[in-house]
Amino acid sequence: MMFHLLVIKNDPLLLREKLNAFLSGESTPPVVVTPQGFQRATSFEAIVAALPGRGTWQWPERVGDPWFVHAGQEQEDRRVPPPEGVFVCAPTPEAYEERCQYFVTRFAWVLAPWFYTFHETCFAFFTAQPRIAERFMACSANTRCVTSPHVDPYHIDMIVAHYGTIACLEEALQGAIFTDYALEGHFAWQLARQERCRPLLICRLDETSGWWWRRYTQSWDTLAHQERHTRYGQERYVIYRANHYRSYKAMWQRASRDDAIALYTISGHAEPHLVFPYVDSTASLLGDLKQMAALTGWAYRHCYGGGADEYHAVFWAQNPAVTHEVYDMVREAETTQQYVRRLGRF
Repeated sequence: MMFHLLVIKNDPLLLREKLNAFLSGESTPPVVVTPQGFQRATSFEAIVAALPGRGTWQWPERVGDPWFVHAGQEQEDRRVPPPEGVFVCAPTPEAYEERCQYFVTRFAWVLAPWFYTFHETCFAFFTAQPRIAERFMACSANTRCVTSPHVDPYHIDMIVAHYGTIACLEEALQGAIFTDYALEGHFAWQLARQERCRPLLICRLDETSGWWWRRYTQSWDTLAHQERHTRYGQERYVIYRANHYRSYKAMWQRASRDDAIALYTISGHAEPHLVFPYVDSTASLLGDLKQMAALTGWAYRHCYGGGADEYHAVFWAQNPAVTHEVYDMVREAETTQQYVRRLGRF
């Protein structure tokens, strides 16, 4: 069955407004399903109160307590089995498809956990009915502006992705999350090889960067650079063409170090002088990633959790077939690399 999928960032202010506005138009209160049972909920606050493990931070590799919210009828409630887990843990593409089809063939709409990064938590909204997807999108604001005396104003967009009339998830989703310890940057390099064009590496330098990286970049082509003054001090952004795999790999292997400078790998076909406005331009790692890929075709970067070796990779491509190809590379590497693992698609 064809369906719509909206991937939603967990911004509490926008999500509260969105769900309360959406639920106010529902004739029947939705049902919150958890392993502990079933509960009707008429508001965002009621849904949150019914969820297990609420208020706790979810790491990418943790399953947590599964749950979903659906627009079911009273007589259907007891026929719904407890959910098997969040989608981030689906072991195969077929498992993704099976769970999505389970939802859209039984309920008018479903809200469920989708995936977690070290920076953001996301949910999925499923429906096979276009009018419901349109009403969900239009019932309240999807963005908000954040102002603070300590940072420049920025916008938060709660819609990470909106896919309409999906027939096959594996062929439609543009984003991927995976761990690539010991192979940092490798899959992006392989993709660039297939494009027959050396990739571009975007680096951010500040007073903590040191000079260790010079030995690796001295033979590279410097394509563009930009100075920025922030509340943290002076920063310099540089775009290199990575001419050698060993030096490229050495740059990415310091991903969890305080002096790491590698920020993005992007397609070698990108126009360097157009890139800078989209580097760190929002408060969302996923938002920045999507903007960068929209300009360059695809983008790879790391999501850092704050501790040693505490990071994972995120990837987005304008063409979902490219994301599918990268995820297949990761899937194949899992068989021989202990610390490479797929974490989800979005």
